[in-house]
Amino acid sequence: MKKINKIDYIYISLLILFITGFILYLRYKGFLFGSNMDWISQHVTIPEYFRLLFYESKEFIPQFSINLGLGQNIFNFTYYGLLSPYILISYLLPFIKMIDYIQKITILSVMASVILMYRWIYDKYDSKVALLSTIIFMLSGPLLFHGHRHIMFVNYLPFLIGSLILIDMYFIKKKRILFIISIFLLIMSSFYFSFPSIIVIGIYTIYKILQDKKKLNIKNFKPLGKIIFYVIIGILLSGIITIPTIYALYIGRSDTSVSINLLNLFIPELNYKLTFYYSYSLGLTFIYMVALIYSFINKKRENIFLSIILLLCMLIPGISYTLNCFMYIDGKCFIPFLPLAIIVISYFLNHLFKDEINLKKLFYYLIPVIVIMLYSAINYDLTPLLIVDIILIMLFLMIINKTKKSNLIFIPIILISLASFTRLNLADNYVTIEDSKLVNDNSYQKLFNYINKDEMYRTSIDSLLLNQVNKVYTTNQYSSSIYSSSSNQNYLKFVRDNFLNEIINKDYATITQSSNVLFNIYNGSKYLITDKEPLIGYKEIA
Repeated sequence: MKKINKIDYIYISLLILFITGFILYLRYKGFLFGSNMDWISQHVTIPEYFRLLFYESKEFIPQFSINLGLGQNIFNFTYYGLLSPYILISYLLPFIKMIDYIQKITILSVMASVILMYRWIYDKYDSKVALLSTIIFMLSGPLLFHGHRHIMFVNYLPFLIGSLILIDMYFIKKKRILFIISIFLLIMSSFYFSFPSIIVIGIYTIYKILQDKKKLNIKNFKPLGKIIFYVIIGILLSGIITIPTIYALYIGRSDTSVSINLLNLFIPELNYKLTFYYSYSLGLTFIYMVALIYSFINKKRENIFLSIILLLCMLIPGISYTLNCFMYIDGKCFIPFLPLAIIVISYFLNHLFKDEINLKKLFYYLIPVIVIMLYSAINYDLTPLLIVDIILIMLFLMIINKTKKSNLIFIPIILISLASFTRLNLADNYVTIEDSKLVNDNSYQKLFNYINKDEMYRTSIDSLLLNQVNKVYTTNQYSSSIYSSSSNQNYLKFVRDNFLNEIINKDYATITQSSNVLFNIYNGSKYLITDKEPLIGYKEIA
């Protein structure tokens, strides 16, 4: 690995300073680094419940979750961090509220991803390429956005990028133990995204083989077999969580309402939401397309291979459908492909800064691509941003072609990346500091310990319904509510179809506290905590 110089420490510090500035801005506005959508109701409360169960039972994997949804299989909640290294660390810190811990550990994870990305690109090129490539990575749609929305969408990235760095080292020093550990931690951090992440690791290994070997034969692919073997070891080590979780998903995943035409899965379609400007995708800008086209012009076999893979991901809906476990077409499965996209971009930038690109030739290839993209962008809600992006990049490439001042490329890339970043992150619905205090009111814990001290009754909370849906203050609290992507489907159907309870969230995964008095009697909800008029059948006692 190359030695980090003083200028690199300055660049990395500036990147970290930007992230810190964004966090401080949210605090200044009275918000937490967390969204009202899922983050507060799932990604904070369920890990908090794991920690509570651990303190009560002294078991890392409780036998059963009795406190939520009239009782649930604990592996229905694996998605939210059961045995995740991030959450296990919190078990050692009972004095830190989970809502504070999740913010801090996620911010550190994002910062670690940025630092590792800089390190990875710097080992291949120089400080300037590493800086601009990492800025593109940091400002991409998913990274910081899902730090405050769906943390498992991005919390595995330090281990994924670390694995890619270790693959580079394997081709030099044949190190394998750290690689296996990295794969294990990747899977334990986010088992859902581990599948596409492992695909990315395989693709990058082939990329390295194509890059290192002048003449190819079967023997040259021996490192791929070894990498696959080490990945399998990591998968087997994580079997304690993955095997029961796969079974729980099989019997407990909500049915998707999406109708898929199998023939359409193989028809190429330029879907911008799978690649550009969105948080549930790679979230990149037009410079990514420029870099892909240049990879083909340059005719380096490893870059052509990588670009073909990335273009197929962009154009063939069936790839998204497969990586999303045959449930729907959605760009979130491509978030692990972000490091591969950055490799393509950094390769282009390196040649641009070295004045090794025939920009006139590149323009000839880009013009028909731009025409196709603009035609495909009809009725696309971000067409104005796409047009501005294309104009700025093409304009500055023309200026660079005339002046030979390649550093000017920083201007359009940073401007458009910041515009996309701002649009996504400032539009999110953040948890206010005041609402977070209500969700963590200690008086609830005293109340539950008092009313359920000797007998088991369910107690419902009829305030901040979505925020409180998975909130468990003490193991003496028993609730009928649950919000999880995987849960007991018989219970869901019972609540929705038999009792016809009201629906607060549109999805088929949420059961909140109901005003249906018959349902409350049936499930044993003896007590109701509310800041409104008591429901029919309840009388005020305090």
